[in-house]
Amino acid sequence: MNNLTQTKMQDEILKDLGIKGLAPEMQNNILEKIGELIIKRMFLATVDKLDSKGADEFNKMAEEEKTPEEVETFLREKIADYDEMLEKIVIEVKEEIKKDLAV
Repeated sequence: MNNLTQTKMQDEILKDLGIKGLAPEMQNNILEKIGELIIKRMFLATVDKLDSKGADEFNKMAEEEKTPEEVETFLREKIADYDEMLEKIVIEVKEEIKKDLAV
């Protein structure tokens, strides 16, 4: 994900959760935690979509500490609906958080 896309996504998350008016330090803290949750869910979703050879390659990339850009390029090549999957996960996480904030 390039920086422009990531910044746009972060801005959308802040707006959708109604926390855009918080201090930048608090916004960054919230975005960091949301990002960690999205990454964990993406990991689980990608492992489910990769065949055994792809999963082995993915694990090898993790062991070799490939850059996030290299990993993303690999996943885009192996998972046809990668962008849609990411978007769906982001929407699900936002909805869960909105639901929790409403309680």
